[in-house]
Amino acid sequence: MGVGKIAAQVGHAVLGVYQLALKKSHHKVTRWEETGCAKIVLKVKDEAEMLAIAKNAEKDGLPIYIVHDAGRTQGPFFK
Repeated sequence: MGVGKIAAQVGHAVLGVYQLALKKSHHKVTRWEETGCAKIVLKVKDEAEMLAIAKNAEKDGLPIYIVHDAGRTQGPFFK
């Protein structure tokens, strides 16, 4: 995945989790905005590791959003 595609996917994830958090805990989103909008970005070796981290984050009460790519901009047909 190219750097532009990664940036777009991160944008999708940020927007998705932001929208979910607004519905669930608007007051926490306001506090997050007032304190600099910190984000955590991790690099994982594979999908299984990503899903395990997401499961633990959700268990700890953190909002999560997993991007499901439609595969229309990069892949074997776009080389």
